[in-house]
Amino acid sequence: MGLILAAILLGAFVLLRLSAGRSRVNAERAELLSTALDQASGAIAIADDRLNLVWVNESACRVTGYDRSELLGRPVSRLLIGTAPRSFFINVWRTIRRGAAWIGILTLRRRNGYFTSVHVGLSPLLDQMGQLTHFLAIQDQSAALEAQQRDFDTRIRTDDLTGLLNRPGLIAAYASAYARSQSAWIGVLDIERFR
Repeated sequence: MGLILAAILLGAFVLLRLSAGRSRVNAERAELLSTALDQASGAIAIADDRLNLVWVNESACRVTGYDRSELLGRPVSRLLIGTAPRSFFINVWRTIRRGAAWIGILTLRRRNGYFTSVHVGLSPLLDQMGQLTHFLAIQDQSAALEAQQRDFDTRIRTDDLTGLLNRPGLIAAYASAYARSQSAWIGVLDIERFR
């Protein structure tokens, strides 16, 4: 849902920027959209048809660890080198150049050398003649929230030290097994004096 809203906002922003006359109303709307995109919680980036970054929001800077000045004018490949086979990226860019959107997980190389995975939607931006002019990347944060929820669920059901089920995890597993088969067994092993 966040990906769709950001795409709509960005589309409106691009259209206003392209068609904005000198009118004050259009200038105010363009400024509002620009502010909204820049302050969006998900990373948003625009690259030209040669895949050089021309615009990024603050969230993109946070995700990558780079300042805006370090990203703008630089190739997208700077963030993607060594993260997947070259053939993968060739297929992704072919898909987008054909006019289709691509949605998936990309691994980015952060400024500090570490890698981070982001769920992202990549779309072509076309001019009024239907010609590709730019590429749009919008981070979908719902995947990150789902991963956080899975991590939270795992952490409340397992022991941090051993990774084994703790009491709430064991109770939930027992209840689930019992509900499926109407019978379940539990074995207990006291390992306090185990040597």
